[in-house]
Amino acid sequence: MIGFDDAILEEIGQEAREAVLPYSRECVYFIKDINTNNVKVGRTKNINRRFKELQEPSLVRLEIFHLVYTDNSRWLEKWFHVTFKRYHLWGEVFNLPIEVLNAVKEGMD
Repeated sequence: MIGFDDAILEEIGQEAREAVLPYSRECVYFIKDINTNNVKVGRTKNINRRFKELQEPSLVRLEIFHLVYTDNSRWLEKWFHVTFKRYHLWGEVFNLPIEVLNAVKEGMD
């Protein structure tokens, strides 16, 4: 049976799976409100748990927009926060234009 982690990894493709899994299970995540461009940029070692923690109390439906697996999630998360400063709403939430969202997905694949 495929678990949630495996399902997410299938979405990002077999090549990405083979490239990242041997090195790290930490990731920087982009969890997006499906109705807006509001995105939470955070980091976790357990995307299943983190997505559930964010979705359950939320009044809006969320989706995992993108995952970046890395051995240095703390640094990469900070880099994204600084890079997206002009789009900052609150906490770790940013309103990213579609062009930026697409660039994140294309640039990190």
